[in-house]
Amino acid sequence: MGGMAQFLRQAAMFFRFAWAFSLFINLALLLSPLFMTQVYDRVLTSRSLPTLVVLTVGVCVALAFYIALEVFRSRVLVQAGLATDQLLNGLVLRESFERAAGLGGVRHAAHVRDVATLRQYLSGTGLHAFFDAPWGLAFLVIIYLCHWLLGAVALFGMFLMVGIAVWDHRRTQPLLLQAQEASRDSARKLDAALRNAESVQAMGMGAAFAEHWRPRHEDSLRALASAGNHGGTALALSKGLRQVLQALMLATGAYLVIVDNLSSGVMLAATILLGKATAPLELAIGGWRNFVEAKAAYLRLDALLKALQAKPEPMPLPAPSGALALEGVSFALRKGDPPLLRGVSFALQPGECLAVVGPSGAGKSTLLRLLLGVWKPQSGTVRLDGADLQQWQSERLGEHVGVDAREELTRAARLKLTHPVRLPEGARVCGYL
Repeated sequence: MGGMAQFLRQAAMFFRFAWAFSLFINLALLLSPLFMTQVYDRVLTSRSLPTLVVLTVGVCVALAFYIALEVFRSRVLVQAGLATDQLLNGLVLRESFERAAGLGGVRHAAHVRDVATLRQYLSGTGLHAFFDAPWGLAFLVIIYLCHWLLGAVALFGMFLMVGIAVWDHRRTQPLLLQAQEASRDSARKLDAALRNAESVQAMGMGAAFAEHWRPRHEDSLRALASAGNHGGTALALSKGLRQVLQALMLATGAYLVIVDNLSSGVMLAATILLGKATAPLELAIGGWRNFVEAKAAYLRLDALLKALQAKPEPMPLPAPSGALALEGVSFALRKGDPPLLRGVSFALQPGECLAVVGPSGAGKSTLLRLLLGVWKPQSGTVRLDGADLQQWQSERLGEHVGVDAREELTRAARLKLTHPVRLPEGARVCGYL
């Protein structure tokens, strides 16, 4: 299994610690109903002040440990988010550079922002609901052990809250994904405009760009507003349902106290346990938007990493001596377009130099990109010391290949190249384009 799962497994230690802390946190949540039961059934009947003091001190000490566990769990999840970011960001950034440099590359930091989105979700409170939700079933079992009728009321209420969560998911997820795509698209357009801000300002195109950019941005806002409305409705329903359920639980407990001799302490304890059992569901509904955004970021990163892992690993090559050769290289910007370069072949030995001159659009910059391995030819091969340039790792190749524009311009000025220069066939490229 590759992709994101491989990287999350490397941060699994943090999630294991968070799960362990969640176990003791939810055990500590039993203290409140247990304390309530003892006060109602033992202290009030015996009127024993020493017993009340001992119980109060004991529960306060235990709840202090509960607070410490919550702090530790939050910090562990923050570290999990940071570890995931550190594992992913360098690789994602390098792949983003490679894709941006390629022909038709997408020049924006969307995948880097996806890493940030995932890190923020892992470090936030939204993940707490998924660690606490399984313990809601344990609370449900305890309520059922108190009395089967109380368990039935609790089970019915939890089913209703799960139904609200599913309804919220089906209604809001498409809207949130639509809003994300519109927001990413408008951000890409804005990034492109800002990179060319001087040209936009000089040509007086600011207002025209704003008119072009605004509709996509407004699409994002409308989708977000609609998703926010649905999410707010679901959250309000879950909060209201939780209050209704607690009232029903209290009423059912009072009925059982009257007709079935259930103790009042057990009645109140069951009501408190119901609140503990449904709290993770309410937290999950409230944080559903963040979950959907994190899930979408996870899937995009997973696809990126799987595509990266599917690439063959370049074999290590020794430092090149500098022999460069093109063998029948042809290149066009798009399929079906006339080629900018057609069947170009030449060979350069170390130390030889070739000047390439020509009018704008003749293919000089295209040739340079092919020689640097930034673009790939549609046909033919670019070789360095006999090895296909695509077999080189970009970092390894960059140690030996570069363009020093200042040196070449100085050389051009010294030679006073004011007209095209034709060199003998077989001469070499020195970088003056």
